[in-house]
Amino acid sequence: IYLERAEIDHTPLDLVVVDDHTGRTLGRPSVTFIIDRFSRMPLGFEIGFDGCSELAVMAALRHAILPKTSLKTECPEVENEWPAYGIPATLVRDNGLEFHAHQLRRMCAELNIALTFCPKKQPHYKGAIERFLGTFNRQLSHRIPGTTFSNINERGEYSAEKNAWLTLSDIKKLLLLWITDIYNHSINRLTNKNPIELW
Repeated sequence: IYLERAEIDHTPLDLVVVDDHTGRTLGRPSVTFIIDRFSRMPLGFEIGFDGCSELAVMAALRHAILPKTSLKTECPEVENEWPAYGIPATLVRDNGLEFHAHQLRRMCAELNIALTFCPKKQPHYKGAIERFLGTFNRQLSHRIPGTTFSNINERGEYSAEKNAWLTLSDIKKLLLLWITDIYNHSINRLTNKNPIELW
């Protein structure tokens, strides 16, 4: 059943972004995702330069819980709805310090969200989010000007800094488009259904 178990994790984007006003490279932002384990539907995210922080976790959780009513305003190009929202029964996370934060524990207690830790050195315990992050970087980040790719062999002579021209707000729009119009309607190899169908 959906919202029974959600998984959360961060990843630095394999992508360099530029400043909206100056055009200077800012570096690689991080993204925090929350995904529904049953349907593989992304519930929410936060993208920025806060890294793996308590602030990013709280913002992603807020985004996951609330309906995506401003989706068409934020990204008019989106063709489909993003129906995922609600309070998960359990939130599975790793042992990062940001996941031990008092504010997160207090918020989850008030919302009756059980916090579960992934055992150390066992990333498969939250395998849905790990696979999702890999898919996200392969399907989106590695196809955008300014990509850093996943490893130095893929990159070759390509300079991410010289080729980067997208801003953080551009990346957020592309991410919304990818989630709602591509990922949510693509067949998952493990479930043999797409996330929107299972949701």
